[in-house]
Amino acid sequence: MTTQLLAQELDTGPASLSVYVANTAELHTAVSTAGTRTCARWVADADGPAVPRRPPP
Repeated sequence: MTTQLLAQELDTGPASLSVYVANTAELHTAVSTAGTRTCARWVADADGPAVPRRPPP
């Protein structure tokens, strides 16, 4: 993912994204962090707290 492709998907210009992210590495970090948080919320919504499970005895 590049800032240029993301800007195109959001129907804006890459310069507009520079308000939020400084470069592609920062964009990747933001997307990864958001994805991790989203996955944790899905697990929490489906099964309760997002904590590691112990294998059955």
